[in-house]
Amino acid sequence: MNYLDMFIAGSLVLSVYQGYQRGILLSAARIISYIAGLVAAIYYYRAFGGWLDEKLGLVERLASFLYSLLPLPRTVMTTTVDGLGLKELTEVVNTLPLPVFYQQQMLTYLDNYQLVLVGSLLSIGETITLILAHTLVELSAFGVIFLGVLFLVRRLGGLLSRGTNKSVFGGVNRLAGAAFGLAAGLLIGAIALGLLVPMVVLGQIVQIEALAKVAEQVNNSKMVPFFLNLFTIFQASAGGILPFASGIFNLK
Repeated sequence: MNYLDMFIAGSLVLSVYQGYQRGILLSAARIISYIAGLVAAIYYYRAFGGWLDEKLGLVERLASFLYSLLPLPRTVMTTTVDGLGLKELTEVVNTLPLPVFYQQQMLTYLDNYQLVLVGSLLSIGETITLILAHTLVELSAFGVIFLGVLFLVRRLGGLLSRGTNKSVFGGVNRLAGAAFGLAAGLLIGAIALGLLVPMVVLGQIVQIEALAKVAEQVNNSKMVPFFLNLFTIFQASAGGILPFASGIFNLK
C-alpha cells in the first residue's frame, strides 16, 4: 500500500464517518448531489469546453505547449496531413508512444473529420497535439461542471437541513447513513480517478515532474484499479455518452 492507497483509504473512512454522523437523509442527499453533478457535466461539458476555448483560446495554447514536449518522431512532426489517407494516418497513430486512450481519441477525430483535414497544411504532429489539447479541455470542462453543481446542490441542501432536528438519530438511521457514506465515497473516488488518470499519464509522458510522481503512485497503487473499474462500469451504463472515457484504462 503506497501513499495514494492510504489517502484513498482515509477518504473512504472519513466518508463513512460523515455518513454515520449525518444519518440516512443527509447522506442520501450527498449522493443525489453527485448524481446531479454527473448529469449536468455529461450533457454540458462539450458546450462549456467549446465556450472556454472560444473565450480563452485554451486548445491552441495547450496544443503549442504539448507540441514542444511530446516525444514524437521527426517524420510525424514534419509530414503534413494533406495527401495521407485514413489508413495511413491510423497506422501512424498506432505507432505513437501514447496511451491507448489518446490513440482512440485521435482515431475517432480523424474518422469524423477526415474531409476537413483534406488540404490541411498542419503536420501530423500538430494535428495530434490539437486533438490531445481538445481532449484535455473537455476533461477539464467536465470536472469544472461537476464540482460547480456539486457545490451548489450541497449549499442548497445545507440551507434546507438547518430546520431539521439533528438530535433525533437512531442507531439504524446512523448505520444506514454510514452505508450511504461508503457508497458516496466510492462514487466520488471513481469519478476523481477516472478524470485524473489520463491527465497524469500524459503528464508523465511529457515529463512534468509533479504529474510524473503522481503517475508513479497510480501505477503502484493496489486500490486504483478497483476504482477505475467502477468508472468503466459507470461509463458503460451511461450508454457511452462520455466519449473521452472510452478505453481510458487500457493504458500502456
